[in-house]
Amino acid sequence: VADLGLITVKNQFFIAKTKTRYNLPPVVDSMTVKLSELKLYRSCYEQGSLQTEVQLLQPLNLEVAVERNLAAAWYNEVPDIEISGRLKPMNLILSQEDITTILRTLNENIGGSSGASTSLPEPKDTTSHCSDMHSTSQHSAGVTVVTSAVVELHSPMKIKTTLKLDFRFDSLTLVLYSPNSKQVTNLDQRDDLLKLAEFKLVLMSAAVKMLSDGSMNASVKLANCTLDDKRQSIQKATPRMVEMKHGFEKKVMVDISYKQGRDGTVLDVIVQEIYLCASMEFLMTVADIFLKANAESAAAQRNLKQSLPLKEQAPVQPVSTMEMNIVVKNPEIVFVADLTRSDAPALVVTTQCEVFIKNSPERSSMTAAVKEIQMKACPFLPEKRKGNITTVLQPCDFFFEMKQSGTNPQTADLTIKSLTIKVSPIIINTVITITSALYQTSETTEEEISQIPPDLWNKKDIKHLKMWFLEESNENEDTNPTAELVPTGESLKMSIESVFLTLEAGVGHRTVPMLLAKSSFIGEVKNWSTLINMRSRLELEVHYFNEMFGVWEPLLEPLEVEKTDLFKPWILEIKMKKKAKKALVESDAEEENYKVPEYKTVINVSSKDQLNITLSKCGLQMLSNLGTAFAEAASQTSDIFKKDRAPFVIINSLGLPITVSPSDSFSVLNVELGAKTFHLGDGENLNMEFVRTKNESDQFTAMTTLSSKRFYIQIYPHNHSSVEKIPLTKVGRCIYRVRHEESGVERSIVCQIDTVEG
Repeated sequence: VADLGLITVKNQFFIAKTKTRYNLPPVVDSMTVKLSELKLYRSCYEQGSLQTEVQLLQPLNLEVAVERNLAAAWYNEVPDIEISGRLKPMNLILSQEDITTILRTLNENIGGSSGASTSLPEPKDTTSHCSDMHSTSQHSAGVTVVTSAVVELHSPMKIKTTLKLDFRFDSLTLVLYSPNSKQVTNLDQRDDLLKLAEFKLVLMSAAVKMLSDGSMNASVKLANCTLDDKRQSIQKATPRMVEMKHGFEKKVMVDISYKQGRDGTVLDVIVQEIYLCASMEFLMTVADIFLKANAESAAAQRNLKQSLPLKEQAPVQPVSTMEMNIVVKNPEIVFVADLTRSDAPALVVTTQCEVFIKNSPERSSMTAAVKEIQMKACPFLPEKRKGNITTVLQPCDFFFEMKQSGTNPQTADLTIKSLTIKVSPIIINTVITITSALYQTSETTEEEISQIPPDLWNKKDIKHLKMWFLEESNENEDTNPTAELVPTGESLKMSIESVFLTLEAGVGHRTVPMLLAKSSFIGEVKNWSTLINMRSRLELEVHYFNEMFGVWEPLLEPLEVEKTDLFKPWILEIKMKKKAKKALVESDAEEENYKVPEYKTVINVSSKDQLNITLSKCGLQMLSNLGTAFAEAASQTSDIFKKDRAPFVIINSLGLPITVSPSDSFSVLNVELGAKTFHLGDGENLNMEFVRTKNESDQFTAMTTLSSKRFYIQIYPHNHSSVEKIPLTKVGRCIYRVRHEESGVERSIVCQIDTVEG
């Protein structure tokens, strides 16, 4: 039920202001339409009156101004029609029942209009029939009809603006309610406990400009978009799920532009500086309401659908060229499972994304580039993240391209330059916590747990048992229901230049690598939609950390290159092919027809190189420690994640102050950038970690070799000479000599290097 409220219409004529004088002044018709207190209800019509009205749209005010150029035939300085409007704040209140009713109403009305339109071509036949009889009668009477065609050449007309539209929305708010079993009888009576979410669009503007040559320009801009969790029964650290990132309020979140001309259409979409909290539990709850409403409306509409015959339809003219450009700048996507805690484990993804699609009758192409995609494991809210950030995926770039020319098969190419992934107990704990929200555990009864059905000894009808040996055979049944697969010729090439997988152990977010794997991948897939044929090549190199000596040792031995001193990684080849399978039983005398699969998939994993795996006692102990750490993370029983330690800790136990100067391969935590030397008093600590290099291959080589020329520190005791470089590459104890500056007495310093919990 729509209540239009108060409608006010004003009309006036005025003479347009022109730069030049005309004998006949141009006149513009100006009309203003105001709608006040526009309302929308959901109701039930019973016994001649509306019952149980529920408000869907709060009172709305709309103002539209229309200016029409009455001298459009010769005066083109102003548009033929110019429409400008402003929509005051619009508030929608919907529940699952409301959405179901709206969808059913729209489906039934659209279905009715489509059915009515199909009956329109019928009068066309009678008209043509009458015209044929009329022409026949004229011919029989001896009347000669001469038809002449006059072609008039027109000079090129000046392009003018036929329509200009400018609309502005102050705000559009949608409040979503959970399903309610109780009937609502009053207009404003809704249970606040059932309030689920609030979606709001702030300051949206739309502009359209149509020209006389058929071209059109349109643009839509959205300043901000917010989504809040309004559930009162759940405590939340923050209700905000979607918003513009703080500090970028002056920018526009979404900018859409559309251009249509003779050469085709171009659509540009820019989304920037958006913050999205992807709480799986909340998003699934919101999506469930729309899915259920859609299912209920579809079930009701299924009974009303009628198969309508296809009659004369206007042929669809293909667009010459269509281009779509989508750019997503600096989004921040946060995956979190527990919204109640501000320090709940979360995964934060940041990236830059560009997608370009171009379609034409001759060819189509799509190019997607994902730049600097990065994933971090950290606490939920930003104020809790300082010092508690673990990088899961180092910044990397993806490039995907797909092309198709005419009727030729598709060709695709996926390229990843460098992929660096780190796995640690805190990351495993975070991923398991987030994914656990996808699988909600429901309480099971004893009947569901028991494998014995409760009606085991009851009498049953054999018709309902559905036993295969009791089913009647159908001779007309198609014995070969599987359609023949024909190769289509599409191909996909995949290339990953380098993959670095790091298994780390330690305490909290500051961990050290314990297992390093380096590999590269090259593969090609053909006919993936029919008879798939895949060939791939994987190079692998694995090292483990010996805690006893503090050195890296190969777990998967590299292979020697003949007649050289070089080594090459171990190579693994993987092939997968789907092909037709011959029937194992081919006999007409068999009473039963064996249904043999038409196709089979063959996977072949092989390597021409010898596989050498080296395991020592320290290696087994390291693997055992890693297994224990990851098992505790998976079971969420360890208290280790609440602590925070650095991978390298220097402790001063000399009894006097010292100055430490680390090498460029280390970075000192919680200090100002640019400092080279650091002062440590007696008993104080200095926390350090590895410096990440841009070239991941050099980083892998440096970490596995641990050269003393790169990983070292230099100390200067107070009033003593400097100590020579102390390499941090092996576990052990060393003595270094220093000289007292005043007395000249030589003294010894003992440096102890240990590994504790990785």
